Amino acid sequence: EQAKTFRFLSENDLLDSHNLDGAYASLTEQFRASRESMKETERQIKEQNNLIRLLAQYYKGRDTYRSYRKSKNKKKFRKEHREELEMYNQVQKDLKEILGEERFPSMQKLQQEKKRLLEQKKEQYEAYRSVREEWMVIGKIINNRDSFLQKQNTAGRGTRSNTDLE
Repeated sequence: EQAKTFRFLSENDLLDSHNLDGAYASLTEQFRASRESMKETERQIKEQNNLIRLLAQYYKGRDTYRSYRKSKNKKKFRKEHREELEMYNQVQKDLKEILGEERFPSMQKLQQEKKRLLEQKKEQYEAYRSVREEWMVIGKIINNRDSFLQKQNTAGRGTRSNTDLE
């Protein structure tokens, strides 16, 4: 294990502890940034899914609402379709809270944006996995180095103690 560690350190110009620690700190930052960007993309995908769901409910209830507006006996129609109309009104309110005064986007645009976000997440995951793998290798090497140095210090103290006794 020590030979592998030494070979890796020399091949990557990391024999100097400062270079090794700096590389680890840099990888740690890249790892965190990569993880955060992936979380942000996941949040955007959830928002997109919510918009798609709300828009689908809106379109489903829109025909009932139009029929209600055209009906001659609105009171009777409202009584018969109360749940559908309430759901339509709630969905419309939710969409306006999210989108403000913007026109409601088309379902096709929402699907395209979701597809783009899923592709982005896939790319981010690949980068995340690569950085994580390298980060873990460097972390293991640092642990090996520290363990080796600790053994050297312990062995050095033990040797000195024996010579001091003689």
